[in-house]
Amino acid sequence: MTGRRESALGFGRERRVRRKSEFDATFQQGRRVTLPHFVLVFSARPEDASSRASRLGLVVSRKAGNAVVRNRIKRLCREAFRQAGDELPAAVDFLIIPRPGAATLAAHEVATELRSGVLRAKKLLAKGPPLSHVPGALAPPKGRRETPS
Repeated sequence: MTGRRESALGFGRERRVRRKSEFDATFQQGRRVTLPHFVLVFSARPEDASSRASRLGLVVSRKAGNAVVRNRIKRLCREAFRQAGDELPAAVDFLIIPRPGAATLAAHEVATELRSGVLRAKKLLAKGPPLSHVPGALAPPKGRRETPS
């Protein structure tokens, strides 16, 4: 029995978000980019992560359509993610959630939309974490309460 060979253009296990805990962590700690047909949730992985490759997770509910439609959406998203390989930031988990109308898109439209979402995500990652993820950043001030005048 021969083992499967991973090609440079493949979409192996190291490029996928697979565990529920990883999905949950990305949803809780991640940031969102809303696109016309998708929502992109992303978060940087810790520096000690085993792989520096960006990973993809797909969340396609039954609201998107029957199994054939859901699988088509997933296939198109995986292919767009695979083709955007060089444009993806390192060690970032991306979750893609389709919105209504995503099933009607052609492959090149999915790729274009997700590429624009990845570019927006890179800009947000460069700015640093949002205040809601910085401990104490949004905590109310200690001491006296201000009274309205």
